[in-house]
Amino acid sequence: MKFWMSGECDVKVYDDYRIVRAQIEKDVNRILKSNDYGSGVTKLNVIPIILSKAAQNDLFNEIKRFDRKKRESEFRLHVSLARFRSATLTEKYHLIRTKKGDERKKGMGVLKSGDGESPPFS
Repeated sequence: MKFWMSGECDVKVYDDYRIVRAQIEKDVNRILKSNDYGSGVTKLNVIPIILSKAAQNDLFNEIKRFDRKKRESEFRLHVSLARFRSATLTEKYHLIRTKKGDERKKGMGVLKSGDGESPPFS
């Protein structure tokens, strides 16, 4: 299974998001490579949405879907812009990777909390 990640991000947080995304992709692909998930899903696409409420409008809804023909899953996840801006790099990593937080919907995280290790941010 391949893991792919993009994002819809406010320009104020893009640099930190880019750093966090690279670490998440590395960690998730390492975990996916070491496990057999069968042939049901061949690609996991994750797109965090880190925008102000005003900028989100109807184009940026959370989505959880599976395309049987392409065998791809897609997750579009809201992350609080204010919370992301005020977090450390490690906290930003966990906001996206485990989808923690009171504004989150159950079951939308990329990985369960505790999978893998903490990121090597200083």
